[in-house]
Amino acid sequence: MSPRFENIVLLERQGQFNQLARGERFGKLWFLKGIKPEFADKKLYRDLLRKEFDIAMHLRHPNIVGVVSIENIEKLGTCIVEEWIDGTTLLQWLKNGHSLDEKINILHQLMAAIAHCHNYQVVHRDLKPSNIMITLEDNSLKLIDFGLSDTDSYSSLKAAAGTVNYIAPEVLETKGAIDARADIFSLGMIMKDMDLPKIFNDVIVKATAANPAQRYSTLSQLQEAFNQAATKSRKNRTMALVSVAIAMLCSIAFLGGYNLNFNDFKPQLATSSQSSSIPGWQRGDSLTLARDTSLMVIDVPEKRFSVFLPHPGTDKIPCKIPESEAIDMGLNVDWAPFNVGAQSPCLMMPGVMINGGMENPFTVLHGYCFGDHSSHRTESFEGTRFDAARKLWGGKWRLPLVEDFKELVDKCQWKFTNEPGTIPGYIVTGPSGNSIFLPLAGFRYDRRYFSTGYKGYYWTANRTQPKEEDSVGIMAFIITDDMIFFQSLGVLNGFSIRPVIDKKPHKINDFYNQPSENEPNKP
Repeated sequence: MSPRFENIVLLERQGQFNQLARGERFGKLWFLKGIKPEFADKKLYRDLLRKEFDIAMHLRHPNIVGVVSIENIEKLGTCIVEEWIDGTTLLQWLKNGHSLDEKINILHQLMAAIAHCHNYQVVHRDLKPSNIMITLEDNSLKLIDFGLSDTDSYSSLKAAAGTVNYIAPEVLETKGAIDARADIFSLGMIMKDMDLPKIFNDVIVKATAANPAQRYSTLSQLQEAFNQAATKSRKNRTMALVSVAIAMLCSIAFLGGYNLNFNDFKPQLATSSQSSSIPGWQRGDSLTLARDTSLMVIDVPEKRFSVFLPHPGTDKIPCKIPESEAIDMGLNVDWAPFNVGAQSPCLMMPGVMINGGMENPFTVLHGYCFGDHSSHRTESFEGTRFDAARKLWGGKWRLPLVEDFKELVDKCQWKFTNEPGTIPGYIVTGPSGNSIFLPLAGFRYDRRYFSTGYKGYYWTANRTQPKEEDSVGIMAFIITDDMIFFQSLGVLNGFSIRPVIDKKPHKINDFYNQPSENEPNKP
């Protein structure tokens, strides 16, 4: 292969004095940072570029961009050659919405990168969200742009520099003579941008003190304080989740719900070849999904995968498929090839979480419970105005019944798949030989997602008998990596929906298509 760079393209984002481009060499993409033509003959900018290379070249860390060389490149002039990062800036990443655990993970990586710089007496001097990249592949952090960095080995090129809102006050007051505490100030301002819980406030306040003497003197001190706050936050959240779980269990008992286990359920482990045999099976284009502002990414590092889910509260359904695409598995009903809200049988997008048994399936923590509560009815409501599958996809699509899921278990072969980089779930193969994939997508409560990659919750169209007039339960089909069962749960939970189509005419329950005197007026 030629050592010359090919297919060089100038990037849309350019620096004030620097020319930024992308090029190919040895079959790989590279980031090229040079000097704009109008400044290329000025010694100051050539010296600054060389200083940046000298500093960054010696910083070898997984969370710092890799600098390879400084070369004279045709049509660009002298350029620093760096690894190409397929990702997005922290600035954009924060706009997509992320869990507290994801933010803490990013901050741990950022502090590790800065600590490595400080160990080599390097002060970055321009820490800000746009100089921090998050990779699309595994949410790894990469600290970039050492154009304003400084170290004790340089006695010149030390003019005050930085970015408004992130620059430490002493940088301007001392004409650029600073130490590691300037980076600590900038890091504290980045923490402010990340909208952390109040338990982190003391850490942020100390990190961003106007007087450097009142800040953490070293990054290790900041890391220790941050880790203590994160541990307290984790304990508080664990107690809160336990309380929610207890409340959910109590609501099940209160609703008179029941729990049906398939005690003899023994799934097999799917091979890679079996996984790829499902029609339309794909990992998905993470770059395309990441650019969709209606989606948020959820990382599950302990299971080595990420998924894209709609922002909670969205009313956007990205896909509504024709009935002809239903999968004939040789059962009494044909099953949809993927969940409502997904775009395909994509292992990175399991669909939207929908509230159960409500005329507005996107209602979050408000709305009315359907039906004539005084009748203590237990009938199903498939195909009615409370059927989210019918409401969102139309036609003959409907919510599956308990009996439909039981047939899926009794007559089909279930194989669990947990390939690296993809969401775990079951390949379910029917008597006809055709298969569908049921992901362990978790559930939504309020505006947060839980149990992604650990459990899958799927609504049925079976209402359970309430004991009070203001309570309603819906049967949910729940799957884990080693068991499946039914539970009666409250309608305010957001669960997945896998629509079905009847092969034979199916009579719907007209009771639920009639307005009840107990229901409020709807617009």
